[in-house]
Amino acid sequence: MLPNATQANSISFFAGEVLGVNYTDLNPNNMYSIRVKLVSNRTAGTGDTITARPMDSNMKKIPLIGEIAIVFKGPSNDSVSSGNLQNWYYISTLNVQNSIQQNALPDRSKSAPTGDPNANSKNYNESADGNPNISQDKTIKQAILGANFIEQDNLKPIQPFEGDILMESRFGSSLRFGSTWKKNSAVFSKESPWGADASNEGDPITIISNGHGQSSDQGFNNFKTEDINLDASSIWLTKGQAVNLETVVKDSDQKAISEENNNSYKSGFTGDQILLTSDRLVFNARKDEVAMFANNGLSFGTNGSLAVDAKDGIHLNASYINLGLNPNEPAVLGDTLVRILSDLISQIQQITVPTGTGPSGIPLNSPMFSAISQRLVTCLSETVAVK
Repeated sequence: MLPNATQANSISFFAGEVLGVNYTDLNPNNMYSIRVKLVSNRTAGTGDTITARPMDSNMKKIPLIGEIAIVFKGPSNDSVSSGNLQNWYYISTLNVQNSIQQNALPDRSKSAPTGDPNANSKNYNESADGNPNISQDKTIKQAILGANFIEQDNLKPIQPFEGDILMESRFGSSLRFGSTWKKNSAVFSKESPWGADASNEGDPITIISNGHGQSSDQGFNNFKTEDINLDASSIWLTKGQAVNLETVVKDSDQKAISEENNNSYKSGFTGDQILLTSDRLVFNARKDEVAMFANNGLSFGTNGSLAVDAKDGIHLNASYINLGLNPNEPAVLGDTLVRILSDLISQIQQITVPTGTGPSGIPLNSPMFSAISQRLVTCLSETVAVK
């Protein structure tokens, strides 16, 4: 006989305080697991805990000690046939403090600490009031949220805009799937960090930001927006939006780029584009090439020197190649010049002039001309060729 459908599919969810997190792979069955004490079981002993593994094996949010995880009992690999729910799983943690950094309620799973020496009365009372136990008074011992985790003062959540999908870490990195909006900007605390003039309402924008610039706003949970010029590393994918990227090489120094009329950076970077910015960009192709193609020119600018190394060769192909700014003299073809100068020297060596007693002999310094002719080939580069 089949079990009652309602009974078989019923899963109860519980809130549990995270007491420990497994960061080792010593037991393959307990990887990513957490040790939890149910908040509803506050009168149980301190050792009465459960071990829960992540519900999703591909996406995991690692809780901190003191955070409240949602747990439930589900089938294990050896209980499918019987239908028994044997394993504990956790979904995520509750946003009890509404903080992107930590949402701990220390000692929430313990009873009022009058008779429990393991509980801290200050922690308990502050937790009951919704206080994350992070004091501005540095002399007060803070709640222990992990072996290494330290809450930072100036990390702020990013400003949401209508319809956004946001992912934020505890440490100042974020992923925004947003769009262009042009009306009712007063409903937002912060303005959009991208221009909307060149894009249409609803045009998508994707921003990956790592290491948000420090905010000058004081207080808890003030919004900030991504800043391509202040964030440590950023990737912006736009569809028409204008991004105010400040290049390290100023406009007045971009003389070679200006010669090519590639001046889009002067009025802001606008259009469908990908912008990458950081203190260093490294492209390393271990097995194949790095290919760069552009329909309207390639521009390179640096305040330092430009170095190009190649083992096999460097090839430049264009209808014209300018070296230096405003060049007005063409380059010389080495082989052709050597042939012309050799012919010239040969003719000089054979010079005779009429005199009163008949033609003169060849120049007395003819051997010197021969020596000069032999040295002409040393003028030819072994690495650079021109057409």
